[in-house]
Amino acid sequence: INGAPLKPSKPSLSSTSPASQTIVSQNNNGNGLAINYHQYRYSADGGASWTEVAYTVGGSWTFAVPDQTKTYSFSTRAYNSSGWGAWSDAQYGIPGKPPTVTTNTPVGLKITVYSGQSIGSGMQEYYVSASKDGGATWETPQPMGLDREYQYVGLSGGKNYLFRVRSINDVGYSAYT
Repeated sequence: INGAPLKPSKPSLSSTSPASQTIVSQNNNGNGLAINYHQYRYSADGGASWTEVAYTVGGSWTFAVPDQTKTYSFSTRAYNSSGWGAWSDAQYGIPGKPPTVTTNTPVGLKITVYSGQSIGSGMQEYYVSASKDGGATWETPQPMGLDREYQYVGLSGGKNYLFRVRSINDVGYSAYT
């Protein structure tokens, strides 16, 4: 059997930094012929429009995230001597950073921090961390749950605190807000 490559499965994605994501083309069947190239595309609007990029000889590509407030979806296809195969179904990447971080009015030495909802799929957790030195150092991130709120107790009196939040899905962490 010969012909253009078959439609690949959704690409797999990984990220160790909210600034980039690695996209790996999956299960490309060349329909009896060797795969010569892989092509990648991304969408910042849930697949309504796509930007085609990167032709690679190997099956992976690293995407530099241009806007960390957005979540991107990705699709791949393969090429052999008979032509291009169909695009894979879309796979979402890391979530966009939460749009807001807010607090209630402190009561004594307690304050509740709230995170806005990240755009993305497969959300697993939100995290908050605090700084009492203007952001020079940050305390250990605390899980907020999917309800996106966390109450700090026992704050130091007379200190001004900064708070930052981020989210994580099965691909990786968003940027901090």
